[in-house]
Amino acid sequence: YRVIACGRDAQRLAAVHQYSPNITVRLFDMTDRDACRQALADCTADTVILCAGTCEYLDRGEVDAELVTRVMTTNFIGPVNCLAALQPQLVSGNRVVLV
Repeated sequence: YRVIACGRDAQRLAAVHQYSPNITVRLFDMTDRDACRQALADCTADTVILCAGTCEYLDRGEVDAELVTRVMTTNFIGPVNCLAALQPQLVSGNRVVLV
């Protein structure tokens, strides 16, 4: 398999890239719609797995409205931004997995 790993943490992406020469990385913040479009403009895939997530408002043991908004933006809007950016390249038979 050839894997394109995307994320906003350069150190984590570099660590993932070390696992295999078949893993390439793309650094961007999926909550930024324009960054998604730019980073994924030439990306084609048979299977797209959108698996972003954070739950930092629970990590602190409190429910904070600002943190909940940030979590919802990352967990929901981010994958939608990626899907919208990838949609022009998707063809019949491609698979999209939302985790």
